Amino acid sequence: MKKLLLAVVLAVVLLPVSAVDCLDSDYKGVCVVGKASKVNCDPYGKANAAIESASAKAGIEPALLCALIRAESTFNPRARSGKGAAGYTQLLPSTASSACGLRGERVYDAAANIECGARYLRAQLDRFKDERLALAAYNAGPGAVRKYGGVPPFKETQGYVKRVLAYCDAYRKQMAA
Repeated sequence: MKKLLLAVVLAVVLLPVSAVDCLDSDYKGVCVVGKASKVNCDPYGKANAAIESASAKAGIEPALLCALIRAESTFNPRARSGKGAAGYTQLLPSTASSACGLRGERVYDAAANIECGARYLRAQLDRFKDERLALAAYNAGPGAVRKYGGVPPFKETQGYVKRVLAYCDAYRKQMAA
C-alpha cells in the first residue's frame, strides 16, 4: 500500500506542465491537477486551459489567442501598461467594463481576462473580417482602423500586427506537430 501511495504521489508531482491546469486566479500559486490541455503555449503553464476554453467559446483559433497574449503581456497575468491596460490580454478598463463587465481587480482574474480578451478579439474579427485588421483594431482601436481604411500608419500598431501574426504562425506549427 505504501508503494502504491508513493507511486501516485510521484506521478502527480512529476506530471509535465501540459498535464496540469494551473489557473492562478487567486495569485497564490494554486494549481489544480486535471485533464491535459491541448493548448501548450504558456511557458509557465498557468494559462493553457483558460486559453483553450476561451478560444473555443469565442470561436477563435487557440494559436491566435496565444499569439495575442504573448505580444500583449508575455504571459504575465499581472502585467499593467502605462495606459492602464491590465492582465494577460492587456484590457483597458473601459474595454473590460463595456465588453465583459470586468471592473477593478477582476480584470486580473486569469480566466476572466483571457475570456474577455478572446471575446473582444472575436468582435473585431466579426467587424473587420480580416485577422490583420482585427489585430490592428485590438491594438489601436476600431476607430483608427476605420479612419485609415486598414492598419493605421502607427509604427507600434504595424509592428504589433506583424509580431502577433509571426507568433501565430509559430503556434500553429507547434500545435499541428
